[in-house]
Amino acid sequence: MPPRSNKKPRRVPSDTPEAATPPAQARSPSSSLAALPGDVLTRIARSLAYDDLATSSSPASRLVPLARTCKAASRAVAPVVEETLSLKSSSEVVEAAKRYKPKGGKQAIESGGAAGAKEVRALEISLQALYSSPPALSTLRTSCTSLFSLRPSSLSSLALSLSATSAPLQPFTALFPNPSTAFKALSSLANLASFTLAGAFLWLHDLVPLLSAWTHLSSLSLASLRGDCTRPPLSSAERPRTLRRLVVRESTLADEMVAWLLEDQTALVELEMGLPGCEGRAWDALGEVVGSVEVLKVWDRWGGAGGGRGSKRGKKDKGKAVAIAPAPEDIDELASDVEADDDDQVATFPPSPLLDLVSRTDSLRVLFLSASLLPSAPDPSSFYALLPHLDTLEELIIDDTPASRLSKAVEAVLAAPVDDDEPASLPKLTRLVSVVKKLKVDAQKHKNKALAKRCDARGIEWVVREGA
Repeated sequence: MPPRSNKKPRRVPSDTPEAATPPAQARSPSSSLAALPGDVLTRIARSLAYDDLATSSSPASRLVPLARTCKAASRAVAPVVEETLSLKSSSEVVEAAKRYKPKGGKQAIESGGAAGAKEVRALEISLQALYSSPPALSTLRTSCTSLFSLRPSSLSSLALSLSATSAPLQPFTALFPNPSTAFKALSSLANLASFTLAGAFLWLHDLVPLLSAWTHLSSLSLASLRGDCTRPPLSSAERPRTLRRLVVRESTLADEMVAWLLEDQTALVELEMGLPGCEGRAWDALGEVVGSVEVLKVWDRWGGAGGGRGSKRGKKDKGKAVAIAPAPEDIDELASDVEADDDDQVATFPPSPLLDLVSRTDSLRVLFLSASLLPSAPDPSSFYALLPHLDTLEELIIDDTPASRLSKAVEAVLAAPVDDDEPASLPKLTRLVSVVKKLKVDAQKHKNKALAKRCDARGIEWVVREGA
């Protein structure tokens, strides 16, 4: 037997693909983030949470995707999350006021508090029962005032929510010992970028001085904004021109008040509010600032968010305002009095006031269609006139009442044949929302199987939800 050699066999170069060195693989996003220094990741998290507050989500919720990428990002997100103080009851408000009570000009965090929380940048207070005891209402009001006085220069997001089940709505000043204390505390928040008020109302003449103090405000969301016609004109009042999100779910603002609120707000990306009527100064002001709007939800407040044309006459409508349409015989009588210039002349309807708005923006993603803004309902011609301007639309919300017949109009659009000469309408639509009345949510999809079929064929999610 030949002696065993300890020499390693010499490698022979090979030109075969198997012998080639595999190319370096691209690094995953999580590994790229993990390679960054911790302080850089924390700055990224803080920028993600607070730089763009013109959204409906809270700062803490916007950090969830980043925290899930890797352990390093999760560690960096933790101190930013601690800057969000979310209080869900009166007792939590009182305890937080004690825990963050200033001493000697600096915050003192007692044992058991949030370790390392040096400042509060986002404050959320949500109370289901304002007059629950304990604690006493006076203690709750003092605690709210104390929380706003912690470090007012650091607070950039404030959300206040009272129980919406009580009627009538409470004024937001109910959270404070007196109105003057409330406005003094809120006016001190010089760097506030987002303010949300739910379940309570605010007077416009009280909002005006707050807007003059909040020069960096980018998001304003109010459950109810009331106007007072006895107050002096607002033309000289200062307010920020930096709003990117404006939501006013209910209001009694006059035409000139809405125009004042919208004037020069050219940075608007999301707008949701009712307007007085279908024309006037408010509509003119909106037309000047709608160019960058991506989410547009407006309606005729006098006609209602759900439109005034769809009310059925009967016992159910007793005591409610009902829009009365002319009887067929009255229409025939009126038509017989019109002298047509020629035999081909037909009746025409005025265009929807939305037509001017959607024609001024090329970035619209979400649109709410109210029956109150479709003059030709139940004839769908005013809806069809909007289609050439909705090529970028991703979500369409319709007032799905029997009178509006909008679901039938949408179904017809989705069913239209497509070819080179006639491209598909609503080409980017991915979600359709039908707003219906109570007790009809479950039955709506079973009732309109044709629309469900068209949505499935186009890959569109169809959602039915209950309206106000």
